[in-house]
Amino acid sequence: MEGPEGLGRKQACLAMLLHFLDTYQGLLQEEEGAGRIIKDLYLLIMKDESLYQDLREDTLRLHQLVETVELK
Repeated sequence: MEGPEGLGRKQACLAMLLHFLDTYQGLLQEEEGAGRIIKDLYLLIMKDESLYQDLREDTLRLHQLVETVELK
């Protein structure tokens, strides 16, 4: 996913994941299966982080939330 279209898709996915983590943080700490899904999404997003410098602030926030929920 390169270019403006790829950036938009990545940004939309990241926004959805951040909202989900913010909303369901407590439940995610209790539910192991949900944690694996979030961890997989997190790893996919972080894998391409260097390609999307415009999303640096959001990826940093994601990293902090995932760390808080202890999914890493």
